[in-house]
Amino acid sequence: MQDVDNLMLRRFLRARDLDVEKASMMFLKYLKWRHAMGYTSETYIQNELAQEKLYMQGRDKKGRPIGVAFPCKHNYSHRDLDEFKRFVVYSLDKLCASIPEGQEKFVIIADHKGWGYANFDIRGYVAALSIMQVCSVFIVISLVSYFQASHGYISPIRGK
Repeated sequence: MQDVDNLMLRRFLRARDLDVEKASMMFLKYLKWRHAMGYTSETYIQNELAQEKLYMQGRDKKGRPIGVAFPCKHNYSHRDLDEFKRFVVYSLDKLCASIPEGQEKFVIIADHKGWGYANFDIRGYVAALSIMQVCSVFIVISLVSYFQASHGYISPIRGK
């Protein structure tokens, strides 16, 4: 538990409406999941890294790290769901590692320009979104019409 600080514990409390018992259960599940997931080496996610679908791109005005995602580069037919999950965890770990002291969130901008049915991977997107609880702002640009139906699912995650 060396990486656990007050900001992390506060995130779990907020996620469970300050209910200590529920937050504790969620935190214990997180620790179990984190232990099972372990450290993700770049050698295990080469296919995902080769697609160049996520970049870290500086900081916003509040000092939060910015991740820029290109879902149009996600190739559903060539993805392994376990590798994709490891890639998401690896990417979020990199973003979290660049969060400055006193800040606890980051920003993700998702540019959907060029995104089509060939990139549509509902299992992959659900897996990625379920992991993204530390994202402060999730900005979607160039949203295609048939993806707008999922806006209700993404809205609670993307912040105010």
